[in-house]
Amino acid sequence: MRPDTLFRYLLVCMALMLPEAAFAADVNITADKIVRDAKGVATASGKVEIKRTDETLKADNVRYDAAHHRLNAEGNIHIQSPKAVIEAKSAEMDTVSKQGTLHDATVRLPGGERLSAKQLERVDD
Repeated sequence: MRPDTLFRYLLVCMALMLPEAAFAADVNITADKIVRDAKGVATASGKVEIKRTDETLKADNVRYDAAHHRLNAEGNIHIQSPKAVIEAKSAEMDTVSKQGTLHDATVRLPGGERLSAKQLERVDD
């Protein structure tokens, strides 16, 4: 696969980790525990699963700070969609700019391509 094609696939894969999708309409969030503090920061812990249409994000812990538009996920991150399967140890995303970073990440594309990186960054749409 050519590097420019691979890069475009990578951007598509990162689009799957859109944090705003985790808290939009038609989203189901389940976890062992969900807490929202007085500042509007929601923390889901223990078997967190966020489903939206044909996408699913699973992680040990997810924290969403609505005031600062930040989503952090940690532990056994698994994102499944028709476009790719992404696994990572941790992730930070800005829900406005949609920029973010996945750490210790592996991306598997439908065509069998596999991308792995210690740090995978999404810099734009």
